[in-house]
Amino acid sequence: DLTTTVRQKTGSNTVVTVGPSLRFTSRVRIAGGFIILDHFTPQQAVLGTSWDSPERPFALFADVTWMDWSAYGGPYIDPDFEDIFIPPLGTVAVNWRSPPKPRFRDTYVPRVGGEWRPAGRFAVRGGYSYEMSPAPLPDGEANLLDANAHVASFGLGVKFRDPTGRVKKPLALNAHVRSRMLQAVTAKKAVTYDCDDPNDRPPVGYPCAGEITTAGSVLSGGLDLSFDF
Repeated sequence: DLTTTVRQKTGSNTVVTVGPSLRFTSRVRIAGGFIILDHFTPQQAVLGTSWDSPERPFALFADVTWMDWSAYGGPYIDPDFEDIFIPPLGTVAVNWRSPPKPRFRDTYVPRVGGEWRPAGRFAVRGGYSYEMSPAPLPDGEANLLDANAHVASFGLGVKFRDPTGRVKKPLALNAHVRSRMLQAVTAKKAVTYDCDDPNDRPPVGYPCAGEITTAGSVLSGGLDLSFDF
């Protein structure tokens, strides 16, 4: 029996390998069911506490969140191909290699925060959380990069009366900034390729150096105006 492997080359051409040495390019139509997971939000459970009182000028908050990342199936296309017809071979079964399991693990995210109210109308806020990465080190062909993150936030708030008099209760204007700093992570690949050797065929995006590093930071902010009915 000959083993037949189909690999997409361009938008219309498909490389077909038959046996140990026969390879040709053919235009074929591949049909089947495609399972595409483009967005995933894990289920979560939160346990928190607070220490606050109208008589005190400050408040403290803390919580921890469990995130069910082990249920994540990965951002892969996992098709269920039907048999294809390739001239001159006729009908051929597709030998599709299923994508690897992402092996994500559950995480726990602790958060702490506080609010200081130096006057009745003003508030100063701050918070911190540590987000553990659910992803293992990508030592295989795929590059699912993630890192542990330190998240810090700072905010200001003020309450005031509507100068037009249309809103009877006080308005609240709040501003915040948020910094997310990713810890640097370097993953060493289990298999290395010589990208200068034309006979070596590394997967697309595979690092020739045999390792890949991720790091970075994200700074964001916001402003909102709210009021009670």
